[in-house]
Amino acid sequence: MDEKVRRRNLGEFLQMRRTRLKPTDVGLSLGTRRRTPGLRREEVAQLANISTSWYTSLEQGREMQASEEVLENIANALLLNVAERQHLFLLAKRPVDLNFMLIEDEITPTLAQWIHTLHDQPAYILGRRWDILVWNHAADLLFNFSKKIPPHTNNYLWRFFHNTDIKNRPTWRPTAKQVIAQFRADSTRYLGDSSISGLIKELLETSDTFREEWSRYDVQELFNGNKQIYHPSFGVKKVGQVTLQVPNNPHIKIIILTNVPLKSIYMNNSL
Repeated sequence: MDEKVRRRNLGEFLQMRRTRLKPTDVGLSLGTRRRTPGLRREEVAQLANISTSWYTSLEQGREMQASEEVLENIANALLLNVAERQHLFLLAKRPVDLNFMLIEDEITPTLAQWIHTLHDQPAYILGRRWDILVWNHAADLLFNFSKKIPPHTNNYLWRFFHNTDIKNRPTWRPTAKQVIAQFRADSTRYLGDSSISGLIKELLETSDTFREEWSRYDVQELFNGNKQIYHPSFGVKKVGQVTLQVPNNPHIKIIILTNVPLKSIYMNNSL
């Protein structure tokens, strides 16, 4: 774990959340004209019942030890949702075990076989860097995972932001926001992993959309529920998504989509 990176990310996250709030959001009066958007540091400190100098030091990335009570107070002051609250605690309170980080993204033959048995449900498995480790035929029909997009052909993020076939689809931009927010929350567990920081660096250098959305510091839990997807064969369609994790290797994420009209893709491909 790189402590400087952790503290810098914590400070930037707090600052972004602070600047997005209006005084009226937290029950404060507008008062005098503000030169910058959002709450002032002293207002967050007041709401969290801590000193302004202490909060300022935390936001500036200095080495500070925050109790769970203080973190809860800050989370409440900034109106953080569940995913954002977890992100705050990960950055401020829970350094990642390096031994945990070094676990390989191993897929057992039984798990891979199970994914391939889901004939009517697109399913795939992501590793800690969001590399696509296994996918079934239905997922390939829907996402065209077999298409080569070098240099990181099997990485979900790289494919999403560098696949020219999908960028003009109506669901691409809102999905991009969700994907980045989920990846930021997930990647916080691996701040010392050079393969992940290297991937992020490449994406920041090569994708304007990734760079813009990454700078917003949005965080979101891994998705479960209904969402909209687009495919040329059926247009925009609401589908279900279930995200599962493997108990003995929580790096691994299993994504299964339901209610996908695969017959439309088969019929379109047969024309």
